[in-house]
Amino acid sequence: MYFDKRGLIVTFIKCRPLTKVTKMKKKTLRNILFGVSMGALSVLPNLSTHAQSLDTKYQTVVENGIVTFASKEEGERAKKDYDKRMEGWKNSLKSTSTELPSNIDHPMFGLNYYVSAKSPFVNDFTYGCGRDPNGGDFILTQADLNTMFSLGTSTEPLRDGTWWMDIDRDGVSNTLLDQERVIKYLSGDLAQISVPGLETRAEAEENFLKELKIDWTSDISASAANWLCFDYGTQAFINFNGVYEPQNSKFAEDNGTNLQYDFSVNGVFGRPLRRVATYTINEIPHEAVVLYNGPLEDQNPKNFDYKIYVEPQNDQIQKIG
Repeated sequence: MYFDKRGLIVTFIKCRPLTKVTKMKKKTLRNILFGVSMGALSVLPNLSTHAQSLDTKYQTVVENGIVTFASKEEGERAKKDYDKRMEGWKNSLKSTSTELPSNIDHPMFGLNYYVSAKSPFVNDFTYGCGRDPNGGDFILTQADLNTMFSLGTSTEPLRDGTWWMDIDRDGVSNTLLDQERVIKYLSGDLAQISVPGLETRAEAEENFLKELKIDWTSDISASAANWLCFDYGTQAFINFNGVYEPQNSKFAEDNGTNLQYDFSVNGVFGRPLRRVATYTINEIPHEAVVLYNGPLEDQNPKNFDYKIYVEPQNDQIQKIG
């Protein structure tokens, strides 16, 4: 789901045993500005009665490292409560929004399912861009390279803010290989630094898979944080897509758990990741995430070949059957 001022995208997915799916579940959720794209996954958890229980507001279980609701009834109750909260927030937006921007591509309109809060059509600061966000220049210049020369490497680029120097997305920023790529780009020997909006589909998928390993959402302990499945979807959404004007979003409010949502790297990856409402094969509501990776000239949300589904609790790619 997409709950900032750009709107709400929800995909409802019906999960079946094995690897085959028979049909799409036609169901409409409460959207702010968008319709619903339908799909089907087949590898979400089949939770047993022996799974570990967590002490949360709703009865939940953990099996194979994945937290979800203990029963269909608990999941439906949680989903209903969550929808009620979001509906209240949507109504507050109507009363607080005053002047809309004239550009319909502005993220406040929420009219584009295929771009993140950091639009790839704007030369914004995203992970591995090679441009120092503290420098204020949207163009990669020699000054950025000089800054790289003056700093050391880091194995925690998301934590210390050096993510812009991890050009090859290996999880270590400002290595010699990272600097070499910037040198080649500035000298004209490299056509572009690979960033969202300038990648081929193959490059985008490769970089996204690397970024999943770098992102820390899946490192969060469900028991310590008291998180539910949709909390992981929310945090992954924040880190990858980003929330437009996060201070005015519902996610900036107390989420009722032991760990509040973290906006420290809001939209850092610059990818249009969306939350996915789905069911386990036991008919229990669950949430995953999906990345649209299709061509912008053929924006077809029903084409599942353009989508990469992920379980944000363990970064496992979910296959369409």
